[in-house]
Amino acid sequence: ALPVIQIQIDDEVDLGDRFYTFSLIHSDSLAYLCPARISKKMQTKLQELAIATHKATECRDFSRVDLRIDKDMNPYVLEINPLPSLSTEDAFGVLGQFLGVGYDRMVLQVLDAAIKRYGL
Repeated sequence: ALPVIQIQIDDEVDLGDRFYTFSLIHSDSLAYLCPARISKKMQTKLQELAIATHKATECRDFSRVDLRIDKDMNPYVLEINPLPSLSTEDAFGVLGQFLGVGYDRMVLQVLDAAIKRYGL
């Protein structure tokens, strides 16, 4: 699993009933926090849940799992996106920067996984 990215809207990470929407991508009110401001234990728990969700839904190569954590620190899967945005302005672009590999390398890693799976 890749590092957890935390969504911040209007300088708040406790979003309550607010949701990240496509219209927020180009908004000054949205920020992606990577690394997420969570404990190492919670990060591991979220990554394990993301991997389990990816496998359970039989996704291949790459997906994005959106989660929420309730007030009792229980994580819940909101959705899985088997074809998430590869936009440089979205979470995918943030990951490349955080990992220090850049956008192009991130895209190539996704393609490499598919090429390997198809034996090409």
